[in-house]
Amino acid sequence: MARALATDPYQTFKFSVSIPNPDGSGEMISAGFMTCALPELTVEAAEYKTGLMKIKQKYPGNPGVNDCTLTRGLMKKDSALFDLVQKSILGQAYRTDVTITLTHRDGTKMPYILHEAFGLRAKMGADLDANGNDVSVEEMDIQYEDFSFSNDGGATFIRATG
Repeated sequence: MARALATDPYQTFKFSVSIPNPDGSGEMISAGFMTCALPELTVEAAEYKTGLMKIKQKYPGNPGVNDCTLTRGLMKKDSALFDLVQKSILGQAYRTDVTITLTHRDGTKMPYILHEAFGLRAKMGADLDANGNDVSVEEMDIQYEDFSFSNDGGATFIRATG
């Protein structure tokens, strides 16, 4: 049976984002987001020319990952996403693993784990608009060094650059 939006404002937030509680208790804090830029791995092409060669040879260069942008999000009561950005500003222990879970309609889950992640930007609510009818939403940009994911919904993880 479908849930009414009036009684369940979280039903349209399809991507769950979990981070460890900054207080060190080991508890995971979750938020829901409507859009998420999934991790992306790219390899730059490096050019090399030797001696009398007229054409440069190309080789795979350094790998890199993109920023993860989470938009139109909602967190029940905690400011952990904001704290993730605040810690990187203050120079505290700011790196952590962030888990983004995509839940399919059949109930299977596909987790993406962003390793050594830290917050770049956090917007704690919607722009103020008296004519708008949106629920206050959060946005966040996360930078990370590496990611892993499960390609079958099980426990088999593939590491992107490791």
